[in-house]
Amino acid sequence: MVAGFACTGGLETPIDEPDRFGSIQITVSTTGTMLDPDGYRVTLDEFQSLLVGINGVAVFGSVLVGGYQALLDEVASNCVVGGQNPMAVTVIEGTPSLGRFDIVCAAPAAELVEGGP
Repeated sequence: MVAGFACTGGLETPIDEPDRFGSIQITVSTTGTMLDPDGYRVTLDEFQSLLVGINGVAVFGSVLVGGYQALLDEVASNCVVGGQNPMAVTVIEGTPSLGRFDIVCAAPAAELVEGGP
């Protein structure tokens, strides 16, 4: 809740403004080989998290207007998240705020065996 003041004849009377909400929609796109089999977790400011598939969307509804950090984790060791992680997301009232994580996976390199003939 946001508090404010209204002037009435020289006196300031506090008034309450209703909280303002929006939503955050994070799209995840995974390409490559040996894709992460169990998907990922998107965490919003370390307090709310959602599981999302390898090519899916995480939607955080009824989020207070303001700035947040969205973190993608539980990423397989053979996959790399491109771009910023975490990413900044700004919530605007009544408009879905969009974010996107692009992940590329590759087959792990073969382990080298020491020793010789």
